[in-house]
Amino acid sequence: MIKRMGCGQFLVVVVVVTMMLVLQAPGVEGKDSVQITNGMDVTLLVWCKSKNDDLGVVNMAPGQVWGFRFNDNIFGSTLFTCSAQARGYKLVSLIVWQGWSYSGPAMCNVANRDWTFAPSGIWCNGKFFESWPH
Repeated sequence: MIKRMGCGQFLVVVVVVTMMLVLQAPGVEGKDSVQITNGMDVTLLVWCKSKNDDLGVVNMAPGQVWGFRFNDNIFGSTLFTCSAQARGYKLVSLIVWQGWSYSGPAMCNVANRDWTFAPSGIWCNGKFFESWPH
């Protein structure tokens, strides 16, 4: 027996499918971004990833800027981590994006996060975030 869908149920299905297509459509530029600047005087190796996307290792020359854009998932739980290392500095790993539930300093709780790795430490949106690990 086939049960007919009511008008309200049909509308919910259409809205959900449309949202999924828009959020997952290839070529749609994301509204959220992470940008990384190498403020070191040596090459910086950066590796960023999420549960679903591995962006690979990026070999950044001094002064180089690199970043990526994406849309936070429908649940607001997208999490991106980046690991970075430069000659003479220990490997550091940090959360550079954590959806709606981001619990880091307020200076980093914005849609566009600009991270700078410098000899003086790691900076987020122009404000000191943390020192390099010892």
